[in-house]
Amino acid sequence: MHDLHTGGLANYALKRGGSLHPICIPTEVLGNETGIMNPSIFLHKGKILVNVRHVNYILYHSEGKQFPHQWGPLVYVHPETDVTLRTHNVICELDKNMNLANAQRINMVLDTEPTWNFIGLEDARLFSWDDKLFLCGVRRDCYDNKGKGRMEMCHIDFVDGEWKELSRHPIPAPGDDGSYCEKNWMPILHMPYHFVKWS
Repeated sequence: MHDLHTGGLANYALKRGGSLHPICIPTEVLGNETGIMNPSIFLHKGKILVNVRHVNYILYHSEGKQFPHQWGPLVYVHPETDVTLRTHNVICELDKNMNLANAQRINMVLDTEPTWNFIGLEDARLFSWDDKLFLCGVRRDCYDNKGKGRMEMCHIDFVDGEWKELSRHPIPAPGDDGSYCEKNWMPILHMPYHFVKWS
């Protein structure tokens, strides 16, 4: 395990027979917004599915403080015409050789008018409980105008030729539900409706 801590997860996997495969999502799916990040891979009913977070901004990080920015080491660079930070989720299906077979934005039909400038379901994990496919991530655009974030479980499925949100369930924070922002909870696959909470 020392290799994992000193060389990183990718290096650790590659040394043990793993491989890297790029995910090149077509422009028809992404439009003019090209930022993709945070893939979540899940084998569902024999299909290799990947949820990819698609954003309208670039996250600039001054690695090792080598190239500092006037606004600090971590800066969101967004279009001048849109100061919101938008997230869409794209479901990709990979073939057995890990090549992209198809990709499609999830139709989040339950979205409401945003109340804050981080819009969409962020950092979503893809998984299945009770034979239903879910995305679970943080949503910060509907609770107040200060960015309060709560984990939300979205039941999704491929319906009538499109990936679609079927239901949405906000998860209160433990205790008095008074925390500012909950993020990055990890579902426990063999224990439905249980999470490892990040703090």
